[in-house]
Amino acid sequence: MDQLQERIQEEQLQEEPPEVELETPPETPPEVIQEAIDTGWIPKEDFKGDKTRWRPPEEWVERGKTLIPLINTQLRKDRAELVTMKAELERNRKTTEKLLKMSETVGIREYERAKRELTQKQVAAVGDGDVATWQELEDQKEKLTKPEPIVSAHDPEPSVPPEFKTWVDKPENQWFTDDEDMAVFANAYAGKIDPKGEMSITTRCEKVAEKVKAVFAHKFTNPNRSNPSPVDTPSVGGEPKPTGKTYADLPADAKKQCGIFTKDGTFKTKEDYTRSYFEEE
Repeated sequence: MDQLQERIQEEQLQEEPPEVELETPPETPPEVIQEAIDTGWIPKEDFKGDKTRWRPPEEWVERGKTLIPLINTQLRKDRAELVTMKAELERNRKTTEKLLKMSETVGIREYERAKRELTQKQVAAVGDGDVATWQELEDQKEKLTKPEPIVSAHDPEPSVPPEFKTWVDKPENQWFTDDEDMAVFANAYAGKIDPKGEMSITTRCEKVAEKVKAVFAHKFTNPNRSNPSPVDTPSVGGEPKPTGKTYADLPADAKKQCGIFTKDGTFKTKEDYTRSYFEEE
């Protein structure tokens, strides 16, 4: 009987499971913790939000490696869209400014044309001795309103280079502010001879003035002085040399300008304008 009890006790001892040793979680390497902190991770004891949303440093770093490329991709896409939007806004701004400038130019030209027509009628009235009609036309001229310059909202107070101001203030260059046709031609010619703005302002102004005075010579001299005396002999070679270029060779903007100048009488024909345009080439 004693032997049977001893045997049962031995079997029970053999059936008892061995004790399991609990593993200690591995310590997080300090470089991983530092990397997590550098990207915004906060230790659990300092975390103020929902504790269930807290992540250990290893998981935080691993999630960052997955999310950051996605965020960078989205940022690049957003930057590209922003660049496109800025370019579109700039195109719209330039288009608006061009339309405003065209509107201003048309308004001024209409004003000048109406004034010229009234003046011509006044001259006819004086020739007829019709003082009443002259006065009536004078009253109409006074009622004409010159359009105000349209200032771009993008650059409300454009700065004028001192060299240009000095040049335009000279009495011999008063034509630039007094004569619309010559001023428009001057600006167009300046863009032609110095498209990249490489000349000094003074040099460019001098070249433009020289060209304007050649093209609009009739506005700078007394017509009676240009008539040759009976003993004068016409000089040989006085006619301008043909350039070989025709109206078809003009760029689109020059053709538009040609239409304006031939309409208002600045140039008699398209050929005159074309010859003048290509004369310097």
